[in-house]
Amino acid sequence: RYEASYMHREVVTHVVVAPKTDFITTGSKDGHVKFWKKMASGIEFVKHYHAHVGEVACLAVSPRDGLWLCSTGTEGAAKLYDVASFDMVRILRPLSSKVDAFAPGPAAWIHGKNSTGSSPRALLALGDARAPGPFRIYAAPDFELACRVEVHAAAPVVAVTYVASAPFECAVS
Repeated sequence: RYEASYMHREVVTHVVVAPKTDFITTGSKDGHVKFWKKMASGIEFVKHYHAHVGEVACLAVSPRDGLWLCSTGTEGAAKLYDVASFDMVRILRPLSSKVDAFAPGPAAWIHGKNSTGSSPRALLALGDARAPGPFRIYAAPDFELACRVEVHAAAPVVAVTYVASAPFECAVS
């Protein structure tokens, strides 16, 4: 008789729940990211990625719709996922950039108006894990750099969160 175990083999360091989609994502000390579906009773394993060479440093899910996920790792990469299809859609390796090298660490999904000013679009804010400096803002779904936001920090920012409820609509680090 054979049994399959979908558990993490190392310590789970991050858990996020995607609103409106009923998906749970977990990240572990050995760099693995796993997707789970909430069921009427318990959860069901969906997909697994060995996403990072080192530890998962941050997991962030888009708070309004739960459609986007970002994982950052201690090796200096950020991985972007389409939650509904469980696909990794983009890998950012900014440490190798000759123009704007940084090590993605803290991440948060924020929202801005689209070009017509109507519905919000998902924006990903990434901080540098190794040095104080600006947050880089990437726009979904192509994840091209949209802008840089200067922060006045004496040390690297280690965590950031987005407060999506009115009247605040702000990121706190």
